Amino acid sequence: MNAVTQEMGLCPCVVQSEEWSLGLRPSCDVVGTKLSKYGHLVGCKCRPCLGRRNKRSGQRTEAKRHRRLGGQGQTPRDELAYSYSLNVTTEDKHGQQIPQNFIRFIELEWTRHALRQAEKKIPVGSDAQPALVLDCGRKGMWMLMPVPEKGLR
Repeated sequence: MNAVTQEMGLCPCVVQSEEWSLGLRPSCDVVGTKLSKYGHLVGCKCRPCLGRRNKRSGQRTEAKRHRRLGGQGQTPRDELAYSYSLNVTTEDKHGQQIPQNFIRFIELEWTRHALRQAEKKIPVGSDAQPALVLDCGRKGMWMLMPVPEKGLR
């Protein structure tokens, strides 16, 4: 088992990097004593550690979405299509009742790209609709779903 502490000093990834041996400023400048289970200091800023933290955060959000939408069992991976049955009631807003910031958000390339990703996950022959789920932390989780002009069914 790896040691969980070290003498006060730089992260082990800095000492082993080429940047350090060439005398360049390292990408990870964390100093401390507590090591993670991967042998780097807690809060390490190297690319593998950043990627690991980002992946863990994304999987946590996927699991939360899966449970909130009624899913049970193991959380499906992001690339797999998983359809949820929803019964919704609507409140219609139109024209000046819609904030301009929301309209700008819908028109963003980022939003269109995210909805295209959801469309790509729908299996051929399925009547599922793409939706964008936004986890806003303490502000709640929101679902955005475009309603096609031809109707849902």
